[in-house]
Amino acid sequence: MTVRITGSYATGFNLGSIGTDVTVEAGATVSGAAFALYGAGSAAWSITNLGYLAASGDGIKLVASGAVTNSGTIVGGNFGVQLVAGGSVDNLNTGTISGQTDGVYIAGGTVTNAGTIIGGTDAVLFHSGGADRLIVDPGAVFGGKVMDAAGGGALELAAGAGAGTIAGLGATIVGFSQTTIDAGAQWVLDGTSGLPVGATLANAGTLTLQSGPLNGASVSDSGLLQNDVAIGGGTVGVSLLAGGTVVNLSGGTIAGSGEGILASGGIGTVVNAGSIGGSTYAVLLAAGFANRVIVDPGAVFTGTVSGGNSIGAAVVSTLELAAGAKPGVLSGFATRFVDFAATTIDAGAIWALNGSATLAASAGFDNAGTLTMANGNVLAPGSIVNTGLLNVYFGERMTVGALLGAGT
Repeated sequence: MTVRITGSYATGFNLGSIGTDVTVEAGATVSGAAFALYGAGSAAWSITNLGYLAASGDGIKLVASGAVTNSGTIVGGNFGVQLVAGGSVDNLNTGTISGQTDGVYIAGGTVTNAGTIIGGTDAVLFHSGGADRLIVDPGAVFGGKVMDAAGGGALELAAGAGAGTIAGLGATIVGFSQTTIDAGAQWVLDGTSGLPVGATLANAGTLTLQSGPLNGASVSDSGLLQNDVAIGGGTVGVSLLAGGTVVNLSGGTIAGSGEGILASGGIGTVVNAGSIGGSTYAVLLAAGFANRVIVDPGAVFTGTVSGGNSIGAAVVSTLELAAGAKPGVLSGFATRFVDFAATTIDAGAIWALNGSATLAASAGFDNAGTLTMANGNVLAPGSIVNTGLLNVYFGERMTVGALLGAGT
């Protein structure tokens, strides 16, 4: 049965004398010297706090494995919560846990924070290693370092009612070799010093990288990854293991010793306003999916960009030249940009094709912007649909099977 503590007490409770399932009710106050709540022995403790716990030693100390759920306040002169044999701490959005040494000191297990955890040294310290997991909800606050002392912990950024921002990854949040962003979650990584070489970052939600670099980490995406930092150091810069979307902003660099972006298992969408490069492929998308590469003016690709579907395949990949603040120049059209059966120039976009190119007869080409053939000849045995402005410089030649549309 659950033992419920109500009222105010000037001494702490030794839980061995009252039970292993304890709830401190809202409005209750327990103030102790060495502890507010203490659980010894081998019992598996379950503590729920809705009230106020304070001690000059530890707010809660459990010698055996325990589960602590907090929506009230826990204050310790040493540790806010100490789980000597590990377990779990779930600090809800109204909860505050603080300790002059550590907010939460846990041998191993899971800490979930949607509220505030503060420590004079560490907000959270996983001190013995094992299957450690830190789950962070949007809006959570950590005052002090968050550390997995053994260095093999997992950091999970959870979904919530809004977007979350986490800062200090690799600086004040250390020892986590795996970082995951849950499906449906929206997170911004800011103030990031970098992930350890060999660490993994897996995004299934919406992730914006605002500061970095992330050199040496393995980055995978099956959601939406918006990048404005440097990603690289591995064979693949970003892996789209089940498809996904990568938006590489103007300050972003994605590089791999093999491929910059490599997709498999789903539709791949890549938007580039920065730099993407690989020794062979800058972008290699998977066959059998309606992939799209969107190029902003000023974007740089080092290596081949492949849409993944050969011309004439049942599924079509699209190369889209987008509008921007300035005109764009695309070199290597149909030679470095391959396996795109559809090419579009957006309304309001201004682009020049630099170099000669031959399009397959079945390839589609739609221009709704301003397109200039600047240097070289284009052979398009199929049709070009022009609803914008098409310029061909003197001395250059464009040969098409059919020119359609009401453009100029």
